[in-house]
Amino acid sequence: MSTRKKAKRLQPDDPTGKYPLVRIEWADAATLDYWKDVADIDAEPQACVSVGYLVHETKRAVCLSGTLGGDDACASIIIPKGCITRRSVLVR
Repeated sequence: MSTRKKAKRLQPDDPTGKYPLVRIEWADAATLDYWKDVADIDAEPQACVSVGYLVHETKRAVCLSGTLGGDDACASIIIPKGCITRRSVLVR
């Protein structure tokens, strides 16, 4: 019989308790920087998924940060709300 304690599963939790962890699906602009036959160009936006702490939200955009340290944030992305196709809260 083992006397080892079972390791706790780490939860991706905000150390400050202020910011929910969210998953945002969104459409981004795409570029082609090479020659391609016009008939073969797919004129669809690039589907993207970002996961991070929701540190700021305005009427026009959300800001997700991948790393928090107290009240400081790093690895942030600002996504216009008009580009968001789906949004879900992973951890409150």
